[in-house]
Order: sequence, then structure tokens, then C-alpha cells
Amino acid sequence: MIATGADRIGLRDREDPASSERAAECCKVLQQIGVTTNMAAKRGRKPTGKPRATRASASLPPELYSTLQDIAKRKKVSVAWIIRDAAEKYVAEQRTLPESAR
Repeated sequence: MIATGADRIGLRDREDPASSERAAECCKVLQQIGVTTNMAAKRGRKPTGKPRATRASASLPPELYSTLQDIAKRKKVSVAWIIRDAAEKYVAEQRTLPESAR
């Protein structure tokens, strides 16, 4: 079982439904007094103020994925970077096509 922050500091007992309410109330109080949790900072990243990227999932044929891995290794980037780059180029190309060609 994975312990949440409320579990770790003893604010919630899974057997007592009221304990979840106490944990939620405690979190509200902490937020009101300015104690917040910034996950980006916890992970060593500086908050940028920009919204995080949306995660997408796609199934690829093994041969295509293998080719993407080879390209990524050659360029010293991740497969995700290669896919983002290709998607950005595809969208830019589609924007320049006449409406009838899309």
C-alpha cells in the first residue's frame, strides 16, 4: 500500500472515514497560511509558470519504434523528443497547405 502525505503524518486512518475529512481540512489550513507543496520544486525543477505538457500515448509498430530509437540514439535525445519534433513539423506543414489539401 502506498502511503499518502496525510497517512505519513498520521492525519488519515483508512478505517475511519472522518479522518479523510480531517486530512482535507488540515490541507486547507496549511494552504491558507501559505504552506504549499510545489512538486516541480521538490523534483529539482524550477517552476516556469507555464502549464505542463499534455501526455499522449500512441501504439507504434515495432519496426517504426526501433527506427525512432536509432534516430534518438544518434541525435543523443529521447524518443519522446523525436516524436514531438516530428509532430511539430507535421502541424506546421499542415498549416501551410490550402484548406482543400488538408
